[in-house]
Amino acid sequence: MPSRLPSLAVLLPALACGTTPAPRSALEAPNECAGSLQDVSAREDPSLGEPAPAATVVAVAIRGAASVPETLVREAVRLETGVLLSESALRADVRRILELRVFEDVRVHVHHVTDGVQVTYEVVERPMIASARLVGEGGAAALHRVEGLRGEVFQPGRLHRLSRKIVSDRRRDGFAEVTTRVSARRGEDGVAVCMVVDAGRRWVIDTLEVAGNEAIDDDALLEVMATLEGRVNAEGGIYREDLIEEDLQRMLALYFDAGHVSARIGAPETRWEGDALHVAIPVTEGPVYTLRELRVSGDLAGPANEYVDFLGLEVDVPFDRAAIAGAIERLAERERARGNFSVYPTTQLDPEGHFVDLEVQVEDLDAPDPPERNRPEGDAPRLIDEELRGPDSSLAPQEAP
Repeated sequence: MPSRLPSLAVLLPALACGTTPAPRSALEAPNECAGSLQDVSAREDPSLGEPAPAATVVAVAIRGAASVPETLVREAVRLETGVLLSESALRADVRRILELRVFEDVRVHVHHVTDGVQVTYEVVERPMIASARLVGEGGAAALHRVEGLRGEVFQPGRLHRLSRKIVSDRRRDGFAEVTTRVSARRGEDGVAVCMVVDAGRRWVIDTLEVAGNEAIDDDALLEVMATLEGRVNAEGGIYREDLIEEDLQRMLALYFDAGHVSARIGAPETRWEGDALHVAIPVTEGPVYTLRELRVSGDLAGPANEYVDFLGLEVDVPFDRAAIAGAIERLAERERARGNFSVYPTTQLDPEGHFVDLEVQVEDLDAPDPPERNRPEGDAPRLIDEELRGPDSSLAPQEAP
């Protein structure tokens, strides 16, 4: 039975952050690490021949298991004596045997006898890893993991996962361009595994700035970033694009609190000048929006104007997300004291006049037939109700626990 050899070479591309990084020289691997990681697996649709019509299985045998207990294989086999033979049953058994991940091939032999057919599953065990070598700067933990492979069963899938783990660890250490390459060569004593880790340069930030901002200065925006005491996403720290998304949301919250409800903060842009990494965060501030109208409706315990007064919010002033969220939370606490009530805001945006209209709705969740709540539809409510939610406060519905 010929075996397919799909290439599982692990070659992860450089992480592009904003702009394309400057080219660099790849790590030159030794000759014994040339080639790629290959998997040896059985055919997905083995040719089993044409069993005789209504052929009854009279015997099921296992052959080829040496270091692997035969009982392990028999537990994966569902074919039983006394039943009619079918190719679907044989293929299902082959699939289950291969899922044990200790065999690289399974051959099925069907012998016709007087009373029916004898089925033999011939397994080909995976070789053992005779040697495992790490080339490059993968770190102490990676060196320990790779060298620990020696003496284990050769499993290309595990090597692939280990390679991805090393890439993930190196990126957390600031090596954003890290790549790995795995090769495996079979010899008389087993398989020689070689993993090449090309860490590349470490992305240490030389300068970090905000571009396009006027209403809020750089210091105020950069102050809300979680830098792990200056070790990450700060000047002199490493650049971690995967950790910066929440920082950008906190920056955006500052703009929403200042009335810039259409502000946008883009993905950081990076550029290299020699060995110096420069990071710029682009900002589009947009106009300041004014809170034009404030209404309270729903299942109220008193006049609507009393609720408006309780909120303590002023109109004809710049929209302040944090102040509004705080006022709604205070009202929600008061309403929860009188029963199972929910308080939530809906908003309407006027992009031409730069106005925001706010309606606060109170709903009795225990009411038998609560009235329909028709929230405004379209992009304007979503812009306010969803995108104005900051990490520390929210305009989301406040419900009773």
